[in-house]
Amino acid sequence: ELLGASVLPSDRELWRIGVPSLAARLARNADAETLALVDAYVEGVNAALAAARVPPPEFLLLRHRPAPWTREDVFAVGAMVAFDSANN
Repeated sequence: ELLGASVLPSDRELWRIGVPSLAARLARNADAETLALVDAYVEGVNAALAAARVPPPEFLLLRHRPAPWTREDVFAVGAMVAFDSANN
C-alpha cells in the first residue's frame, strides 16, 4: 500500500507463502523468555518512533507515519528473512 502497485506482486507472494500466518503462529507459540525479549524490542522501536522529533527520512519522503510495532511484526520480519535465506 505504501509503495504502490509496483510492489503488489511481492506483497501477494508473501501472503501466499504464509508469512502473516506464520508470524501469528510463532507469536502464539513462543516461550515466555522469547516473548519478553520481543516485547522489549517492540517497546524500544515504538519508543524511538514516538520520541523522534523528525521522522526518519523514508517516512518523510513517503509522508507516512508508521503504526506501532507488534510482536507479530517482529516475527514476520524473522519469517521473511527465513524464507529469503531458504531461496538462496
